[in-house]
Amino acid sequence: MSGWLPGNPLFSCSEMLIFTGFVVIFITTDNESNKKFKENRKKKNNKPDIRLQVLRCSLPDFVADSLCPALFIYGYEWDGEKYVIVPEEAEIVRLMFSNYVSGIPLESTVRQLKEMGVKTLRGYDFTSVQITYILQNERYCGDKLLQKRFVEDYISHREKMNEGELPMYYIEDCHEAIVDRSTFRWVQEEIRRRRSEGHTAHPGIKTYCFTNKIFCGECGRTYARAINHYKVMPPCVYWTCKTKKTKGESCKSKNLPEEALKKAIAKAMGTPEFDEAAFTEQVEKIISVEPRDIILHFHDGRTVREPVVMKGYKKEHYPPEVLAYRAEQRRLKKLRKEAEGSGKDNSDTGND
Repeated sequence: MSGWLPGNPLFSCSEMLIFTGFVVIFITTDNESNKKFKENRKKKNNKPDIRLQVLRCSLPDFVADSLCPALFIYGYEWDGEKYVIVPEEAEIVRLMFSNYVSGIPLESTVRQLKEMGVKTLRGYDFTSVQITYILQNERYCGDKLLQKRFVEDYISHREKMNEGELPMYYIEDCHEAIVDRSTFRWVQEEIRRRRSEGHTAHPGIKTYCFTNKIFCGECGRTYARAINHYKVMPPCVYWTCKTKKTKGESCKSKNLPEEALKKAIAKAMGTPEFDEAAFTEQVEKIISVEPRDIILHFHDGRTVREPVVMKGYKKEHYPPEVLAYRAEQRRLKKLRKEAEGSGKDNSDTGND
């Protein structure tokens, strides 16, 4: 083990002895295994060697990351000692970084790669999640971060993201880079900025004047735009707390129909109709509170509370024929309930 460094794994040795506590593990990796891996790579038969999987489960996470590196990284191949660039795949990686730096949305990059016929190592189309993973992977700038994950339970071998439980080790210039380090760092800063600012920071994502402006007075989360589609009625556009749209969570806040919301804002601002430009310029945020009121916070420090009036909203929003249809449906429903109630009373009398 003399001279062994984490960034330069001695994976080409024919036989190696590693002491890990009280466990002694023999690792045998010959040239034949390396040749077999390269052949599988060319055939796109990307199934990891079972011996490597067993080895990773047996070694401590830090040692396993060094001796058994991730063999399947798009843009690279493992030659037995280090990562070697695959030129065709490296061009696709550079295209992903270039598009992101140019402000092209991830969805557009996904469509571009699909039109080009580019596939992942497993033969599937790229997704925005996979592209984001590539953009955040430090290996593409020639570095390596060890122990990003660790095995929490050595019985089930279940891996967990390292969120500070164990130390991580960052190694620079351990293999050839596909993108330069300055571009990689700029992309990381841009990803953090877009996540902090929300949808408004993502080019290509459609936003509205109320996006990231309305906050729930119950849970503090922002409101999102939603649309209800009906068979016989026009769609209803409204704004709702994001907690309500999250599976397994609930919030007592009220939904705000978009047209009724605009009327309430126009009244609070003292304008006859809703002016989107004036709203964007003057209003900093809106807090939705019970029962169905909104509190406008202006940039000059003023606050105005205004109720979102629902009375007469349906008559203004829906055409007369739709309202007549809904009234008829309510009448028929009432008649059915009365018929069911009278039938139940007659059956009770007959039993007596």
